[in-house]
Amino acid sequence: MILSAAVCLAATMTPPDAPLVTPVEARATTVAELVEQAKAMDALAQCEAFDLWLDAAHAGHVEAMHVVATRLHDGGCVQRDQRAAASWWKHAAEHGHVEAAFNYGWCRLHGHGVRTSAPDAVRWLQFAALHGHVDAMATYARCRSRGIGDSQNPTESVRWWAKAAAQGHVQSMRAMAIASQLGRGTERDPRTAAMWWLKAAEGGDLQAMLVTAANFEMGLGVAQDHDAADGWYAKASYLMLPAPEPVSLSLAGG
Repeated sequence: MILSAAVCLAATMTPPDAPLVTPVEARATTVAELVEQAKAMDALAQCEAFDLWLDAAHAGHVEAMHVVATRLHDGGCVQRDQRAAASWWKHAAEHGHVEAAFNYGWCRLHGHGVRTSAPDAVRWLQFAALHGHVDAMATYARCRSRGIGDSQNPTESVRWWAKAAAQGHVQSMRAMAIASQLGRGTERDPRTAAMWWLKAAEGGDLQAMLVTAANFEMGLGVAQDHDAADGWYAKASYLMLPAPEPVSLSLAGG
């Protein structure tokens, strides 16, 4: 049996910082069984599954807290509530949930559903970064580069951008290219900069494609290669073309 709509709405509005109360229906089964029911229902009726996730979250299941927070933040099946989402993410983060820690740090950084606090945001972002969250690594690096929430430290920012870039984070590759090109937080090195620009271009970054094309055209950090330059200019130009109208697509298809 699942919670009524009225009880469900009241529960989502209650900050999980308050003492957790297990709903009467939830006491009839284990938390693990609740979560299994929620997962099974998700595949068939995601909206109805929210009540089960909420029961499990109130019963102390950390992943369920994260699921509830995410759905409250995104809206759709339930009324969007950024304040409740941030509160659930905080609760999950305090129990060690890495994705929730990143999301709560992001909320604290931008003031989504919670008061802005750069120092607290950076603390949570660093926690998630230390536990391998790639987006947290990149965001934490940006904060340290700009002195947001902590002292400005270009060397530390480059260290984290390098970690994220090594895991395929394209924006971090671009950040490494700029740092190497300008000598911010690392040694100035045109070859290393060109290498990172190329990796970011290969990852689909438009700016990196244009810079890489120019690098090949002028031999900046790489051997001059006009064919390679033309190829990257062409790829960048294709991305900058406006999307075709639906009528054009139908004509093209015959």
